[in-house]
Amino acid sequence: MFEDTTYLNPADTHETLYGGKGNDFLFSLYAAGHNKLNGGADNDTLTGGHHDFLCGGASNDLLDASSGDGYNKLYGGSGNDTLAGNHHDKLYGANGNDVLNTSASEGFNVLRGENGNDILQAGVHDTIFGGQGNDIISFLQGENEATGGKGNDQFQLANYRLPVEPNTITDFKPGKDMLTINQVRDINSFADLTLTQDDDDVVVSFGDQDIAILEDLDVDELSAANFTITPEAPYNVTIDPDDFKDGSGDPFVIDNNYLPLLHGSNYVYEGLDEDGLMEHIEINVLTAAQAATQLAASGLPADRNIILDIETTVQRDSVYVDGVLVEDTFDYFAQDADGNVWYCGEDVVNYIYDAGGNLIGTNSGGSWIAGVDGAMPGIYMFADPAAHVGEAYYQEFYAGEAEDAAQIIAADKYLHVLGTNYDDVVLTLDYSPLDAEALEFKYYVEGIGAVQIKHLIRDTVFSLVSYTPGV
Repeated sequence: MFEDTTYLNPADTHETLYGGKGNDFLFSLYAAGHNKLNGGADNDTLTGGHHDFLCGGASNDLLDASSGDGYNKLYGGSGNDTLAGNHHDKLYGANGNDVLNTSASEGFNVLRGENGNDILQAGVHDTIFGGQGNDIISFLQGENEATGGKGNDQFQLANYRLPVEPNTITDFKPGKDMLTINQVRDINSFADLTLTQDDDDVVVSFGDQDIAILEDLDVDELSAANFTITPEAPYNVTIDPDDFKDGSGDPFVIDNNYLPLLHGSNYVYEGLDEDGLMEHIEINVLTAAQAATQLAASGLPADRNIILDIETTVQRDSVYVDGVLVEDTFDYFAQDADGNVWYCGEDVVNYIYDAGGNLIGTNSGGSWIAGVDGAMPGIYMFADPAAHVGEAYYQEFYAGEAEDAAQIIAADKYLHVLGTNYDDVVLTLDYSPLDAEALEFKYYVEGIGAVQIKHLIRDTVFSLVSYTPGV
């Protein structure tokens, strides 16, 4: 037992750690697994990896297995605890008002809130039991099954975007429980939904997409009174060019902790696309002189990067599939005085080939410039992403053409990349109201930027394989 704040890390496997008094940090993420971590009396952090057992104790503890390989058991104890899982994990809130979160997971977890007014956030293929109390149950992806249990529960069917597949609710109680939909494009009221009887169940749909299945209910039992719907807020942003200049009138260097676009930086990502072909993405952050030369060589004005009277930093992205160039893009970014990085536009060239691999044409699909034809810039990375966890925001907005958005899912993930273990990794869910299949997780490491991209529909992963920092 330890009196003071303690950092404990099991050397291998089948070890038992006790935190004791003090705010302890027990870490088993990179050990071989099958360890037992017991928090003790104070506010402890327990991080599991593989087949570990994490037990919080009497205070408000953090039990985190969200970056592990799975098959962990997390038991919160008697405090108001936060539990996070990943794959085939079992989470038990026990007593207290707990938060159980598997939203950014690989799925097939079991979440049990048990006693207290709990918040349970599911990802994909999870099973959720609210238990006692008035619980809030939300779904990030789909194909989850939720049982609210006793109490007046709230089921959040959709936040900002629709689930990929419908989620099932086994015990919705009209007059006690509530169904909510928050800021989803074109869902403004109950009248926009379709409720259909399917044998003993009710299917809630929007257009041709099923959102939820309510088991053992008659459609006549449901009405607008059972739903709380918050319409999507219109996007409109006005920026002041002076907010993007330092005291000398020069543009701020983009040195955001999680998106440092320093001149000369080079990023290389690789992974297999949905057809099993190698995709190679190379990104170069250009100096002002390089930008002017390369823009002109591409048939664009040399000062194309002056957008809304802001001198933006130019990033050039080249995408190759099986060694063939398929996309070449100039991206325009700027950092404001608070340290937020804004996305101000992109010029895209898409290369089209015939079945024999011969170039037959190009197009500029996806191009947009803020201030042109109503297009508006968006924030690409906040100065302090941890202060915006749960928020959704537009990264770009050109109505009907380019409307990429993101939601910060976490700012405290662990990740192993480029031979190094990183903590405080920021995870975003990137999506588009224009394309239900444009859904991916992006992981950002402090001091580097994006290091991994997981497409949730195409089941592809692109990882950073090479990084050269700029100056």
